[in-house]
Amino acid sequence: MDRSFVAVGTYRLAQGNARNPETLFLKASKSNGQWRVEVFEKRPGQRSDEQSEVFSIDPDKKIIKPVFEKVSVGTMGPVPTPLEPINCGLATLIGPKANYSVCTTHFALSGGRVDWKAMATMLVNAGAPAAIDTVVIARMTPEYRRQFAAATNKAELQRFVIRYQNADPDGLVGKARARISELDAAMQEADVVLEKLPELKGYLPRFIPAKPAKYCVQFAPGSPEARVCRDRVDDIVEGLARSKAQIARREDFCKRVATKYVSDASKKCQEFSKTNACASRFGTDANATRTCDVLKSRPL
Repeated sequence: MDRSFVAVGTYRLAQGNARNPETLFLKASKSNGQWRVEVFEKRPGQRSDEQSEVFSIDPDKKIIKPVFEKVSVGTMGPVPTPLEPINCGLATLIGPKANYSVCTTHFALSGGRVDWKAMATMLVNAGAPAAIDTVVIARMTPEYRRQFAAATNKAELQRFVIRYQNADPDGLVGKARARISELDAAMQEADVVLEKLPELKGYLPRFIPAKPAKYCVQFAPGSPEARVCRDRVDDIVEGLARSKAQIARREDFCKRVATKYVSDASKKCQEFSKTNACASRFGTDANATRTCDVLKSRPL
């Protein structure tokens, strides 16, 4: 058990001096015997009395921390350690006057100690976790939706799931997981296709001319180029054929993978095989995106 924190619903109340990013703030105020909470994006004004408490919030780590000020030069931080007992009355007299500290909080105990459990109970009873969640969800929703729309491959979808699985207002995490499953199934189909696809050498004969020497007639007879061509014609012709064979093999693989999911796959695969530019050829709908992910994951 981490003794530096006290549970506040799904959040944790920090008891020590660890820094907390000040991206959100919560103010708890007591009126007519009842605590109420408000969440702010900017630090609220100075605390006026012991009937209010101010906290910083780390929404990613779900940590709540009182924004105590240091009350004594004899302590390392705003919250004294067990080896740093302080006299609050004396500290107030000889040290800088702290507006909100372990000495002035509503939950202060003797020696600069704080009743953290009572503070946590107050936050729970006042509805702090729900109030924070409401603001966090409102802040994250545009970016959350944008990231889901932009996630096209498995790695991006997995990152989306990890980031938002505990804060999923629109249920997009389930859709992301479904897309991952669909992509895995498509990858398996592609692997089966690839196993049945002829090796590159099976495509070469299509592109090697019956008489390779004819390739050299483009050079002037007796020229250095003609002599080099004549000496290396087999290698030159095979190199040119290999490039064409790779394009043909890529096109065959594309057609066998894409026909099931993409309209006019034959034409699109013909263009894709030459440029390897997928999105611009196939479009951006779910089937096209999935097909592109599969093709890019199995480069030929």
